[in-house]
Formats: sequence, C-alpha cells, structure tokens
Amino acid sequence: MAEAQATAHCKSTTHLVPQVYGALEGTRMPILPPSGGYRDYSHKEKLNCSLYTPTDQDFEQTCPKSALKCFANETKVLIQEWEDVNFRVVRPYRNLSKKLEILSAKLNQSESECRQCEFLNEQNAETFLKQLKSTVEMMNRLYC
Repeated sequence: MAEAQATAHCKSTTHLVPQVYGALEGTRMPILPPSGGYRDYSHKEKLNCSLYTPTDQDFEQTCPKSALKCFANETKVLIQEWEDVNFRVVRPYRNLSKKLEILSAKLNQSESECRQCEFLNEQNAETFLKQLKSTVEMMNRLYC
C-alpha cells in the first residue's frame, strides 16, 4: 500500500493530477467494455464505422448485381462492428448478407462496367441501412 501511495504522490507532483497511477490513451490498443454489458461503457455508445454504400442509381440504372454484392459484403462488416461493441446480433441480421449474396447471384448481368464497391462513397451505419432498405423496396417494386 505504501508503494502505491508513493507512486500516486510521485505521479501527482509530476503531472499535477492527484491519485493517478497510470493512464492509457486508447488509440493504439482497444479498451474493452465491462463484462457486465455495453450500457455501462460510455466510450462506445454508437457505431463509428464507415461503409461503402451503393445508391439507388447504382442499383437501378447501373449495376444491380454488384450493388447487392457490395451490400452483402458491407453487411458482414457492420455485423462485425456490432459484435465488437458487444451488441447482440439477432439471427435474421446474421443471415442478411448471405441472402443478399443469393439475390445477387440470381441476377444475370455482366459486371465489367460496374464500379468496385471500394470506389463507392462511404457512409455511416445509419445511412447505409437506410440505403439498403431503399434498395430492397426498389427491388420489390421492380421485380415483384
């Protein structure tokens, strides 16, 4: 106990912050949330990821097959991000990327003139999901 108090005193006189034994910056190594759940962890309240996001035009007018493939791949990334911040991912979301891959395989279209997914604009998770919903609704209008 005396050693800890001596270390704290030394650090407080050096850095002018009392009772500090050490600190982590958090950018070079991840700081994991408490095992009790993510709600107690205020540092990662929202997803902070960017996802390549096809637009309605990419799907409808240009390349529906590659747009669906891109949505499928980026959905995998999004699910991994959810799991990384300890959100529980329900089963239908886990299967979403696989279903999008199946749909894209059913489209008979050449992808030679399509943009690669990595060349599309990056959007936050909320915008990505809104665009995915819009694309699925468009598919229903066009093909159902």
